[in-house]
Amino acid sequence: MKSKLWQKKNERRNVNEISHVHFIYKKNQMSLENLKMLTTNEVAEILNVHRNQVQMFKDQGILKGIKTGKNIMYSQREILEFQQKFKGYDISNVREIRKTIQAMNNLEENRDSGERFYV
Repeated sequence: MKSKLWQKKNERRNVNEISHVHFIYKKNQMSLENLKMLTTNEVAEILNVHRNQVQMFKDQGILKGIKTGKNIMYSQREILEFQQKFKGYDISNVREIRKTIQAMNNLEENRDSGERFYV
């Protein structure tokens, strides 16, 4: 007959294994939710713009989509990066997008060259 100490250790091990499996399942489930692709209409709703604006962002290269048959799909990560990158900038039309991209490129070049700007 096995000792009570051995039984308790075995029970603890089983609980830890179950907790670990549950954690991995939850982690993978969250990862899969982040992989969900969004349609142009869904992106427009998230960004609170018209779907034509989303198309303009894609055409100007500031939002990258994946063509799947007739549709264009956008990853959630791409939308988050877009929001972070262009936060505070005016990207309401093509001219403003080009000015914004130019300003961002200038900032990046100045950072690389070591010049300092004071605002």
